[in-house]
Amino acid sequence: MSETPDIGARIAAAIRQAGGRLEGAPQLSGLELNPEGETATYFADIAWPYGRRREVIGIDAGDSLWIYPRDPELPGLRRLAYAEAAAEFCNRHRIFPEPVTAAGLELELVTYRPHRRAVLRVNGVFAKVYRPEALAQMAERQRVLAEAGVPVARILATDPAGVIVSAALPGEPLSAHLLDAAPPVSAADLLALLDALPRELTWMPRRRSWAEALGYYAAELAKVLPEASELLNRLCGQLEPRLRPGGDDPTHGDFHASQILVADGRVSGLLDPDTAGPGQRVDDLATFLAHLLTTDTQSAAEQDRLNGVVADWVPHFDRRVDPVQLRLRAAAVVVSLAGGPYAAQLPGWQSASWRMLRAAEALAEQVSV
Repeated sequence: MSETPDIGARIAAAIRQAGGRLEGAPQLSGLELNPEGETATYFADIAWPYGRRREVIGIDAGDSLWIYPRDPELPGLRRLAYAEAAAEFCNRHRIFPEPVTAAGLELELVTYRPHRRAVLRVNGVFAKVYRPEALAQMAERQRVLAEAGVPVARILATDPAGVIVSAALPGEPLSAHLLDAAPPVSAADLLALLDALPRELTWMPRRRSWAEALGYYAAELAKVLPEASELLNRLCGQLEPRLRPGGDDPTHGDFHASQILVADGRVSGLLDPDTAGPGQRVDDLATFLAHLLTTDTQSAAEQDRLNGVVADWVPHFDRRVDPVQLRLRAAAVVVSLAGGPYAAQLPGWQSASWRMLRAAEALAEQVSV
């Protein structure tokens, strides 16, 4: 999670090789932490022969460096990152009823996870870019869920470069309404959504859950917040030996309020089924609880409303899964989230991380033996 001291010189050299000149120091914009490999992105102001431009520079743990959108693992990005190419892509795949031009496109980069995934909004539809070898599996997940009646986005087109274009789903994220006087959906609605996940998901490759990656995320956070090392070691010692392995339930894999769309008092969409597969139902609920407990509140009144949601929903979760495993695994997921403020380079990230670690500690203490 720490920066390489000579990163500025390396970026400057790569830009010179590409025909440009770095102006000023590059700024770290975000880190992507993953046990399978870490990446970082930087903003850099570059003087090109055709003019000055702010670029996004990516770099991975293997010292590969690239200028967005030329991510070597996501070749489909180059087909969508700029209006001219995106218009040609949309017309070739007949995404819209009528041909579009570059001037008529509204193009927005929504998410970029270097080497793993990017999401772009193109005139109201969403294009997801994956590694090409992952395309068939990602599309199959979406198809299986749609056929089971789960409200996932309808696929409009796929491209062998690793692109899936899907229609937009109605509604707003549940996360935007958690602090309302009355949330638009109930715990029963969330459980019904999970109950609708089809058994066919258990045929997908198994992925390590957030809770099972506790050791990795704890070690990464300790590198940049060494004063938390004692607490992190204690949490790992409390949690890891008690986490029950395995499971063959159909799971979403990253189930939290930002992944759930709501409209007219009902669940209207489930986003990002990329990690769906076999696992434990308790992991989906633990992930939801962890995100719930780390929701940022701006006032005592908001915190009271959040506490009310937790008090209302968690007993419903407890009746469906092992309450001890729910808290153990939620605590582990909170630790994985605690490095997020640093990874996103948020101002005052240390206090946000400490707040999350205290939440993990409180969960672990609820089931201490």
